This record gives sequence, C-alpha cells and structure tokens, in this order.
Amino acid sequence: MKESFEIAGGSVLGREHRLKEKNNQDAYAWFFSEKAIVGMVADGCGDPNCPHSEVGAKIGLAIAAKKLMETVVFEGEKYDWPKILETVRQ
Repeated sequence: MKESFEIAGGSVLGREHRLKEKNNQDAYAWFFSEKAIVGMVADGCGDPNCPHSEVGAKIGLAIAAKKLMETVVFEGEKYDWPKILETVRQ
C-alpha cells in the first residue's frame, strides 16, 4: 500500500500569531502499514499561559495517531470504528 501514496505535511503560521510573535501550535502525524494509512491533524491551543503548547500538540497527536494505527481492526471489509475510537480515547 505504501508504494501507492505520497504523503506530505506542513503548517503555516497565521497572521495573528505572526503579529503577536507567537509560535505555531499546529501538528500533524501519519503512520502506515500494509493494511491501513492513518493521518491526523491538530490545532494546538494558543493559551498565553502555556508557552510550549506546540510540544503537547505534537506529542499528543503522535501518540493518538500511533495508537489509532495499532488499534485498527478489520471485520470483513469494515472497520469497527466505535471500538477503535474508544480505545484511542482511553
């Protein structure tokens, strides 16, 4: 499957963040196997009391995407999404 897809990611610092000299808290992650490709994006929190929230967004998203990849379950040709999402949520 991985030979059939090209994946690229990126994020652009928004105008408000640029004017206030704030960092970019957006994050993205992806994982792939022979059976599935998982991609996720996150919009980090811009709380001024959390100066390094981009780190949490990137780490949290990487953990969630990896867990989602590990949890993908096939039932015939259908995914058991309620089970998968509940496992990732926990």
